[in-house]
Amino acid sequence: LMNLSQYAVYQNKLADLVGLERRPEFAHPSLLGQGTKWQDEIFRTVISQSHQISFSGGKDNTSYYVSGSYLDQPGVLIGTEYKRYTFKVNFDTQVKDWLRIGTNISAGISNERYAINQSFTGVLTNLLLQAPDMPVYNADGSFYQPGDQRNPTQMLAYFTDNDYINRFLGNFSASYQITKDLSYKVVLGLDNSKSQRTSFADPRLG
Repeated sequence: LMNLSQYAVYQNKLADLVGLERRPEFAHPSLLGQGTKWQDEIFRTVISQSHQISFSGGKDNTSYYVSGSYLDQPGVLIGTEYKRYTFKVNFDTQVKDWLRIGTNISAGISNERYAINQSFTGVLTNLLLQAPDMPVYNADGSFYQPGDQRNPTQMLAYFTDNDYINRFLGNFSASYQITKDLSYKVVLGLDNSKSQRTSFADPRLG
């Protein structure tokens, strides 16, 4: 994207091309500097975190495995993020010579926060349409309104869209050794997922 000096040169050439008077504030483009760097206003450098811990072991005819993990992944767009928590247990034991039981359980919780990013009305589209001579804020601290367009920083501040997902997946198995060459296994399983998405747009967004 052009900085303010480059934008002033472009606007002067455009005015000359179509026969319009040059804007007086663009009389000396080299003195104008960078102007508003809209990309710096909505993008950020982030650090993601991923942690996992697990335990495993066994004794005699029993074995087990337990693990937990945490993921924190902020989005490069300010206000966006993804977090996930997971837990897993595997257990297996030989109860009798003829009976073996086991269970596998995993559960997870995730939370993701989005930004308005539709093709023609999203944050990135509005970012590309902003000129470097437009301010981010008015003198009173309120968001500047750039004509018919939306201020992308205002869109990130005044709109929230959260997606929560809880999932549980587990099974229990029992294996019966009827004879040396014949066994019978029963498996019971459950896969349950719950999702809730909430969105809110501040009326000031327009």
